[in-house]
Amino acid sequence: MLTLIIDLVLTYISTVAFGIILNIPRRALNTSGWIGLLSFLAYKLYLMAGGGIVGGNFLGALLIGILSMQAARWLKMPVINFNIPSLVPFVPGGQAYQMVKKLCLG
Repeated sequence: MLTLIIDLVLTYISTVAFGIILNIPRRALNTSGWIGLLSFLAYKLYLMAGGGIVGGNFLGALLIGILSMQAARWLKMPVINFNIPSLVPFVPGGQAYQMVKKLCLG
């Protein structure tokens, strides 16, 4: 449970930091961080429930799309300000690292 909380906090921080790198408006940073956090939470819960990685990625990406459209309407900003930073937790590099780590550790 503690690792899930740490993962969620780091996901929020990485999403907001990537939003800063992309130079999105400041008022979109917090919302994009929450969208990234919620989509990653859905992904992790799906995996914990016994689902596969493909289904989890689909669920997370679908949630990013829906929440980004709602946030864009609510804040009257382009959708891309929310969905590009929120996709950071789903970059395959992290999953590839975990796969190689588990392969090496048996």
